[in-house]
Parts: sequence; structure tokens; C-alpha cells
Amino acid sequence: MKKSLMFALFAAAMPLMAQDCPQKPECAPQHPCCFGKMHRPHGPRPELTEEQKAEMKAKFEARRAEMLAKFDADKDGKLSEDERKAAREARKAEMKAKFMEKFDTDKDGQLSDAEKEAAKAEFRKHGPRHHGKCCGPHGPRPQLTEEQKAEMKAKFEARRAEMLAKFDADKDGKLSCEEHKAAREARKAEMKARFMEKFDTDKDGQISDAEKEAIKAECGKRGHRHHGPRHGKCCGPECQK
Repeated sequence: MKKSLMFALFAAAMPLMAQDCPQKPECAPQHPCCFGKMHRPHGPRPELTEEQKAEMKAKFEARRAEMLAKFDADKDGKLSEDERKAAREARKAEMKAKFMEKFDTDKDGQLSDAEKEAAKAEFRKHGPRHHGKCCGPHGPRPQLTEEQKAEMKAKFEARRAEMLAKFDADKDGKLSCEEHKAAREARKAEMKARFMEKFDTDKDGQISDAEKEAIKAECGKRGHRHHGPRHGKCCGPECQK
């Protein structure tokens, strides 16, 4: 079976592997299982026309060509980890330069207290950012208590320690690009194994036509996601947003 088909089925069934949202069927954009995604204030994202899709694809291809022209040092038609890192660093430098150009009004290379306040005021004018903090019909994400913050920090530190124990091969206390890649590959393998364990009922290592139909039927039974909105789409079956 082609890998692309396996991946498509695997991606389609991913929502089924998560536990039920404790706040279903209500829309709960602040719940952790929403993955930080909030409701769009004007409802679900509208479907794109074929013309709009073609335009987006053209922009993507143009951006990709630009990135390859700038950062594909060995000219092999793709970006290696080192080349991606160089691209990220260049992007950071570009954004910093634009920021300083806008807010460093006296051009002394640093932000004074007055310039910092002007920057904060400018950001406040645009409202909260759309990365899990805004903007939906239920208002902004509620402020966490100190106890909740401490609990989240403890979970983060535990997860970090687990990752270092598993993948920090050179024991330098951080994950290099190669070690991050190994961690991602291990995570993919783990998720694939869980998927096959659930849906490969005859245990032959492949998804048969009957098993594909079973996957589709299971996905269809769920309807809307019960784990909060994803990429602008609604959460539970009773959400009419």
C-alpha cells in the first residue's frame, strides 16, 4: 500500500485517538485539548474557490522558490536542517530589523522606555494575538491562577526531562537538530503503531479495504470534533458557530 494513502488514513483517524473532551458538547475554546486554537469571531473559515486555491498554491510555490534561491547552499532542491536553521535566523534578523526601524525613533540601536511604551501601545491597538489567546464568542482565555501556572510548569519540566532522558545522546542538557529529528521520528512511529493497533484488525501490517471502510465509519460516527475547534472549525455537535 502506498505510504501517502497510509498517511492520509492515519491523519483522518488521529482525532479518534484522543480522549473525550471533559467539557463536551459545549464549545470550550479554553480547554487544553483545543490545541490553543480558538473560534474565529465570524464563524468557521469559508471554503475557498478553485481560483483562490490556485492563487494560494502559486504564492506558496513562489515563496518556496525564493527560499531555495536564498538558502539552498548545496543546490540539491531542498533545505537541509542546517539550511533551515539559516533561514530561520535570517527571518528573525529581518523581523528584528523591521521592528527596530518602526519603533527605534531616535535610531540609537536600542529601545528607550518611551519607545517600549509606544510599541506596547501599538500592539494593544490590534487586540490579542490569535495564538490561543483571543478572540472567540466566549471571550479571551481566562487568566490562570498561580497554582495552575505552577502545575503547567511542572508538567512542562517533567516532559522536558523525559525528552532529554530519551533523546539527548551527547548528554549536553539540550536537544540538537539531529536529536530533535530523532524525537519527531520516534513520536511518528509511536502514533503509527497506535493507529495500526486500533485499525489493523487482522494484524497483517496493512490496512485492507474493509479496514479502510471501518475507519471511515468510525470517523463518520463522531461528526464534529469533540475536542474543541481546529483551524477555525467548530467543536462539538451542538455548536452552531
